[in-house]
Amino acid sequence: MSEQNENQDSRAGEDRRDSPRVPMRLKVRREGADAFLDRAGDLSLGG
Repeated sequence: MSEQNENQDSRAGEDRRDSPRVPMRLKVRREGADAFLDRAGDLSLGG
């Protein structure tokens, strides 16, 4: 039974990596900092 769960988990990870992604710019901030930084990122549409 545990082997089946391990196989399902690895397949789910592969599905997420293969899902379409939308590129976007993100605003990120370090904890305790006041300023936001502009970073490239993406949003996964599946999985």
